[in-house]
Amino acid sequence: MKTCKILLLSWCCWCLGTSHAAPLEIVSAPTPAPVAFITENSVNDVIRSSFRAGSARNLAEYFDEQLELFIDTEAVDFPEVRAKHAELILSTFFKKHPPQNFQFVYQGGSASLRYITGLYQTGGQRFSVYMLIRPDSHHRLVINTLHLRKG
Repeated sequence: MKTCKILLLSWCCWCLGTSHAAPLEIVSAPTPAPVAFITENSVNDVIRSSFRAGSARNLAEYFDEQLELFIDTEAVDFPEVRAKHAELILSTFFKKHPPQNFQFVYQGGSASLRYITGLYQTGGQRFSVYMLIRPDSHHRLVINTLHLRKG
């Protein structure tokens, strides 16, 4: 599974790195069957609004109990971190890099795993955002992996 994540994130980095001249557009893969309790659209809405507002607290409501967190500018590289700790780290990131804009670049996946790439803009800097989202044991969609890379 770790190898799949690395390959997927590498592919996303390559795609983002080769399309600087073209305007970004939202591209969605076919929507899988809805998961009970929380829909994909509600998670996407929370992700979008959380990044646009710089709200780690709202985003953390959708963190898995343990998640992979990587923020290259903060030297954060945790293969497994508790959700509360990840919220504090992300809160510090948002304070250092207040949001100016966030938009989805690509979304896709299957019924058991969704991935999102996005672009977070702050004070003249751009960060590529990568997330893996999956249903937890209670059939609730949760963020399992979150990467922020300056670029």
